[in-house]
Amino acid sequence: MMKIPVYIFSYNRLQYLKNAINSVEKFYPYSTIYIVDDGSDDADMLEFIQQNTTMYNFIFPNSSVCGDRGGLYANLNYCVHHAQQHEYEHVLFMFDDIQIVRKVNETELINDINFLFENPKKMYNIVPAFFPITEKYIGIDAALDVCDNYYVLRDGFDIPTQRFNEPGVYSIKNFISLMETFENSERQNQKKCKERNLFSPHSCFPIGSRLPFQEYTRRGRDIKAITFLNKVSQRGFYPFEDMPSTIIDMLFNRTKDKLAYAEKWLRAPGVPQTIWSFWGESFGVELLGGDDEKELAEKLFWIENNVEDHSTADKMIIDLCETYLEDKKNSLYIYN
Repeated sequence: MMKIPVYIFSYNRLQYLKNAINSVEKFYPYSTIYIVDDGSDDADMLEFIQQNTTMYNFIFPNSSVCGDRGGLYANLNYCVHHAQQHEYEHVLFMFDDIQIVRKVNETELINDINFLFENPKKMYNIVPAFFPITEKYIGIDAALDVCDNYYVLRDGFDIPTQRFNEPGVYSIKNFISLMETFENSERQNQKKCKERNLFSPHSCFPIGSRLPFQEYTRRGRDIKAITFLNKVSQRGFYPFEDMPSTIIDMLFNRTKDKLAYAEKWLRAPGVPQTIWSFWGESFGVELLGGDDEKELAEKLFWIENNVEDHSTADKMIIDLCETYLEDKKNSLYIYN
């Protein structure tokens, strides 16, 4: 049976990592699991690493090349070269907050590999995740065409999320030829893909997704700021239930032009909202829907995109969140 290695990128979120590993072991025909740790210092995480060195292959990229926002892109580059050195032609890169929810068969792997082989000038990875329904509101329905079992970017449209995605099934050869290396930010990688007319196709039949409203962690950031961001965004650990066979049959029997949105196909007990956030603290706050939340989200978004000094940014975030939570507390007290 065809198998490909899986690299799981993780930092200080043990319950997320365990959930991701369990889903891979249960549903994905992998050959080897590599856990790529970005300098975790949480005691439970360190104990897990120590106790499982014979069970999994741990990779600890050189932290000296990683910025204080974490070393994702440095770690990705490290693992591209690691895969190349081990002569892996194809790999699955995924994060600790990603969960596979159904059985993946060999035919699906072969289809992914063949599609990348047939498109060596535009594609280096295939995204096997469900779409966030929020992408529907930036024109994704109009931006995609169906090609075989994949959604590809239609000529004349520029949807950033279809240009560049980190997780996915990679052709190492295609990546090195087309991208060479990852740049050090999502914005730079989006720009690079646009300039080179590259895009990441999505599978018409997804196998999983990032968890909604996942807890936020960043290496080197103020723990108080991170705690506040998680609190005001109502972030937590919301794993998906496995997809039952009846729903899987519906997924495969639908017409391919009906996009597969996570909120429509997956169930994550305990999620506080019907529209989920899969990224960005400001966006998670905005989904809460009130005027105060929208105002806070706008301010957080501005800080995230304009304040480069992280110490200054964290102080601003703490002040904003403290004021927001105090105002909410007072308004509830007056109402009661």
